[in-house]
Amino acid sequence: MLALQDTSRLGAVWDIFLASYVRWNRSRGYSPAELLAWFGWLVEHRRTELERTGRRAPDTAWRWDSHPPIGERVATIERETAPSVEPDPRPGAVLVADLNVMATALRIAGFDEHVQRVAQSEAERDADRLYHAAASVAGTRRRELGSVLDLLTDGRRIELRQALAPPSTWRT
Repeated sequence: MLALQDTSRLGAVWDIFLASYVRWNRSRGYSPAELLAWFGWLVEHRRTELERTGRRAPDTAWRWDSHPPIGERVATIERETAPSVEPDPRPGAVLVADLNVMATALRIAGFDEHVQRVAQSEAERDADRLYHAAASVAGTRRRELGSVLDLLTDGRRIELRQALAPPSTWRT
């Protein structure tokens, strides 16, 4: 039950982890096992911040959910009689035999190379987005670093940033 209650909270931490730690280090050659170890460290050492978020599970359903909302599942479990076994407080990783061996096998199988290709693709996508925004702001067809530098030199940083900003509202 605690795992269900922690799901949304850990999901938020995972999103922060991907957007910061992983994104910042995507081209530095870290293995998946190292990145996952960092996530474990983050969760362990930020426990106080996690606890401050409370234990209330989200009660809203999404139309594509394959299960009832977490809050509903937790309530159902709480209504059940006491479990016949004591909860296991160990992290889930202990249930995977030879986790380190598996991580090494993934590295050997080329996972690191795959991660590097994905990171390169994302960097190219980000650069392309920047070049398109610069061309739009400058009113030119030039989609290149020179357009970006010209805008910055001309003091048009704010216009460029606004062109890169995602829409502030969604239209239905």
